[in-house]
Amino acid sequence: MYRKNILIADANASVRLSLTHLLSYSGYSVQAVLPGQGVLQSLANGRYQLLLLEIDIPVCHGLQLLGAIRHCVPTLPIIILTTCHDTQTAVSAHQFSISSYLVKPINPANLLYQIELALACSSRSSY
Repeated sequence: MYRKNILIADANASVRLSLTHLLSYSGYSVQAVLPGQGVLQSLANGRYQLLLLEIDIPVCHGLQLLGAIRHCVPTLPIIILTTCHDTQTAVSAHQFSISSYLVKPINPANLLYQIELALACSSRSSY
């Protein structure tokens, strides 16, 4: 069975570790990095089917990073992870064609569902 590659970019080491364990246990191949240039380098060097991206770095920089990612990989499914309940931030993030916008703490079952949904939509649109 082909394992989907997921890149996790979160500033919190315990979140990166928890998500890595959850997704690895669920059958995904996972790499975790800090948000910022590490994300762009990883995307340039690797082949990922999905990105979990924390945008709280601060939010304005997170949205700039999201724009840079979209410029490099325009069709990559992206699920935003954030502590920000701000509606304007959610609207701004959705302008970059993200798959989902999830507010922390993340429900593991919902995250796995959103990942499956994003990957399914992505595979349909690639044909």
